[in-house]
Amino acid sequence: MRKIYLFSVWLLCCLNACIEDKGNYNYVPLEEVAISGLDDSYRFVLQKSQSITPKVITNIDESNLTYCWRIGPDTLCKTKDFNYTFTRIPVAVSSNPLTFEVRDMTTDVRYSKVMQVSVVSPFYSGWLMLTAQRDGKAALAFQSYEDEQMLYQDVYQEVNNEKLSGTPLMVKQLRYQDGITGAYMDRVSVVCKNGKSPELDGTSLVRCK
Repeated sequence: MRKIYLFSVWLLCCLNACIEDKGNYNYVPLEEVAISGLDDSYRFVLQKSQSITPKVITNIDESNLTYCWRIGPDTLCKTKDFNYTFTRIPVAVSSNPLTFEVRDMTTDVRYSKVMQVSVVSPFYSGWLMLTAQRDGKAALAFQSYEDEQMLYQDVYQEVNNEKLSGTPLMVKQLRYQDGITGAYMDRVSVVCKNGKSPELDGTSLVRCK
């Protein structure tokens, strides 16, 4: 019986080996994308426009490609060239790199370049000056010690795309502890008579909604 059993197993193996394989093995290699022209790290300054032009080498038709620049989950732009102005320091920038991604829509294959990134504020240290213009209306100037010691003659308008109104009274800075994160944060109060008295984020000088 044992000999018959072994013979049957041998016969089945021989029959399986004789079955003709009619599979199609004409594989088509995937087109690839090469990304170059990018540095390993970048430093951005708030309120300064930054342009980066990567070089993408591929035989894939341009109409089949999409592009994306992001930091962590935050998408910055969806163009091949990076043209962006940071108005705030992204929350994700402390723990995530800057990523440039090229996607082949036909195959859904993605190619990426990862870069270290820092976003700094020119408003960390310097002088805030609440002044009156020739017409008597308030303007907020800032002399930076951080970024080439730049002088922003009307930093409120430059950052927030609007002018202060009313006549200037006072400007003050408040340092407080966030009740949720526990982090220490700065806020700037601009007080104007008969006009807007906005509260500003101390890092970016963006008006708090």
